[in-house]
Parts: sequence; structure tokens; C-alpha cells
Amino acid sequence: MDPHAGPLGRSRLCLQRRPPRTTLSPVATLDAGWSRQDGFTETGAGALNLTATSETWARLDTGLGLALAHTMPTRHGEAVLQVRAMWEHAFADVVPSQTVAFAGSPTAFTVNGSDAGRDRLRLGAGIAWDVSETMSLNVSYDGLFSDSQQSHTANIGINIRF
Repeated sequence: MDPHAGPLGRSRLCLQRRPPRTTLSPVATLDAGWSRQDGFTETGAGALNLTATSETWARLDTGLGLALAHTMPTRHGEAVLQVRAMWEHAFADVVPSQTVAFAGSPTAFTVNGSDAGRDRLRLGAGIAWDVSETMSLNVSYDGLFSDSQQSHTANIGINIRF
């Protein structure tokens, strides 16, 4: 199997109105992608050899939402608290699939991937904190919710400037 994936791009547009230390930003996203799985045929299992056709999938997602950030001064710089909420809509494939068949069977069947959901809610929160003049710490959480799935991601990062 030789999977190919080609992200076509992701963009984000933010327009900001700034009260003194708090920022409320409308956010719009466009996420496009393409993936291809080459066909293959297994060997060595006789009638149980599996043959799969080549398949391609496309993704085109848009999102609209709001991001709220509050900046607080610290001893060495700033700490920025962030929360965001976004509605996402998928215009292209939401369930990748591939057609396969056993060598000993005249009937093919389809294997489906996980359903990403046509409409989704993405929620997130995080903090970026300047712990010194040369180092900052980032912690964030993102959740993706739809009728068919939930996805949770947490990230921790250290940024060292020299």
C-alpha cells in the first residue's frame, strides 16, 4: 500500500476589535485536502488474498466562529488566556471508503473510514505564558464534536528564544 496525501491549504482570517487587554475576534477558516490510496493485491493466502481498488478522497471544510483572548501582564512579559468556538461545515467527502475483494469471492465489499460529520462544533482553550524573557510555555485543549464522533487534543509546548 502506498498512501499519498496532499494538503492543499489552510487559511484563517481574523478581524479584531481591541478593548484594552481583551480581544474578541471573528474567525473564518478554509481547509482543503486530498488523499489517494493506491490499489494493491496481496499474495500468499490463495483464495484469501485481498485486492483493493485505488481510491481518492477530497476534503473541503469551512468554519465560522469567535476567539476571545485576555492578556495579563506578568513579571517577565505576558500571559494570554484564550477560548474559541467554531462551527465547521464539510462540503466534500466526510467518510473515506475503499472497495476490496477476496480472490476467492466474486463479490467486492466496501470498507468505510470514520465519519467526520457534515457539521461540527470545535471548542478550544489555552494559555501562552512568558515564564522568563527567553522562554514561554503554551498549553491548549481542542475538542471537535459532531453527531458521529468526538475528538479531543491537548498540547503542551515550550518556546525558547535565543
